[in-house]
Amino acid sequence: MTTIAMKRVEAESLLKDAAASNPGPWVDHSRFAATAAERISRATGAMDEDRSYVSGLLHDIGRYRGRFQNRHLIDGYRYLSERGHAEI
Repeated sequence: MTTIAMKRVEAESLLKDAAASNPGPWVDHSRFAATAAERISRATGAMDEDRSYVSGLLHDIGRYRGRFQNRHLIDGYRYLSERGHAEI
């Protein structure tokens, strides 16, 4: 069971919407990061697999606004916070 409010389906939907605003290689990178995070969690048992997947998938979500060095960190936090998911 997921220990965070957001489920994979919602996270995938957010990524899809963000990719529509700013398509690019960051989208595939995010999917790769999600899969890697999930596998690491499974192998180590250190974190919930769903939480790891969702966090990996959305770690660059701030890129929906474009590519502005580390600005995407702040934009991503705001994007998720406005949707009630500041914990990610």
